[in-house]
Amino acid sequence: MTDKTTKTLAQDTMARFVDNEEGAVTVDWIVLTAAVVGLAAVGGGSINDAVTALGGDIADETADVSVENGN
Repeated sequence: MTDKTTKTLAQDTMARFVDNEEGAVTVDWIVLTAAVVGLAAVGGGSINDAVTALGGDIADETADVSVENGN
């Protein structure tokens, strides 16, 4: 093998490596899934706080209400 053949082989190998897209969809899927999980965690925390506060307000309003049977 001459030096020119080795250089061409190395360039060819590197070009094939750079052009290879196998597994790229998997990486994209993992990144997108992680983003969705992160957004759901942030959104879930906000919703949990709001629902807890609303539940407390409802409990305060209904604590003094008396309900009669009507009989």
